Amino acid sequence: MLKLIISTFAILIFTSSAFAQLEVPPHWNFKKIRTPHFDIIYNTEQQDLGLLYAEKLEKAHDILAHYFSAMPEKTVVIINDKTDFTNGYATRIPYPHIMAYPVLPGPEESLADTGDWAYELLAHEYTHILNFEPATGIMKIVRGVFGSVAAPNILLPNWWKEGLAVHMETLTSNKGRLRSIYQDSVIRALVDDNRFLGYSLAEANESLPSWPKGMRPYLFGSLMWSKMVHAKGDSITDILNLKHSRRVPYFVENPATEEFGRSYDQQYELAMRDTQLLAKTQLDVLRKVPVTSYTEVDFKSMYASAPTISPDGNYLAAITVSQTDSRQIKTFKRNPASNNFLGAQELKATEDLQEITPPTTVFDAPLTGSIQRISWFNDS
Repeated sequence: MLKLIISTFAILIFTSSAFAQLEVPPHWNFKKIRTPHFDIIYNTEQQDLGLLYAEKLEKAHDILAHYFSAMPEKTVVIINDKTDFTNGYATRIPYPHIMAYPVLPGPEESLADTGDWAYELLAHEYTHILNFEPATGIMKIVRGVFGSVAAPNILLPNWWKEGLAVHMETLTSNKGRLRSIYQDSVIRALVDDNRFLGYSLAEANESLPSWPKGMRPYLFGSLMWSKMVHAKGDSITDILNLKHSRRVPYFVENPATEEFGRSYDQQYELAMRDTQLLAKTQLDVLRKVPVTSYTEVDFKSMYASAPTISPDGNYLAAITVSQTDSRQIKTFKRNPASNNFLGAQELKATEDLQEITPPTTVFDAPLTGSIQRISWFNDS
């Protein structure tokens, strides 16, 4: 058994390069803010941002300390304002740290329904740090050999980790994705299309190319955690976290059966059925209100987001994503015959390039690697 555990963490060490993405522009200068529980590294040109994040992090620590008994003495937080992409991540490899991209979510994103965005982002990521912190039982011996990277809970399913983080970002704030009107609308759409119960727990764990794509672990995992906490109270988060921290990774069912008398799969089925029942009730209410008339434009893509019309009213631009996850900004010229964008002429789309990729052809438009929204100049 000990050989199996050691082999697992040896593989984790050698495959950890995907987490080592601490890249920042080399010309930046950095300073560090030391607080009782964090070292915040920030661009010297963004001192106010560093001070704000220091305040929010200590607030997150003080609140989350009521729900988790195992906490690191210090966590490193890097504020990396190098992209337009709303995101962040947390890991223990090679040491407990958070990478935060301080970008406000746009109105068309699943994260759009925020209150205190800086707090919600940091509470979510710090929950991951606290999830990964404990190593008890035989795992304490393994951590003594391998050090910080020996974190059994880092290998829990994505729905478990992300669902817990979404639950905590919601529980400890006045917003969060479990209160999101966007997430609620996605659930109702899936229920209305008779697809909601078709997502198994295994599918909820993956970022598959079909809708809802990378939202799966966050959406279904948070519903699962909400149901479990409702059944057992807030203490269940720490109980399960500690029980998994002493077990061989991937053997995940025993803590669930010990606490609930049923497996995680059975818990998931209960959560999904309860959620579907609530969504159907909401749909019955919504159907009593007449639907606003609209015109659908075919972007010839899997989906489009951030549509915006130019100030002169002649052009429509949108970010489109293909079945192969290729992103483009497509622009359409208003159809003079119909005076709308049905059958509108599509102008040349921008290339699908990442920010770091030099364009092969120069267009009068931005690159699309991490673009989240579009706006027009006043002259269209």
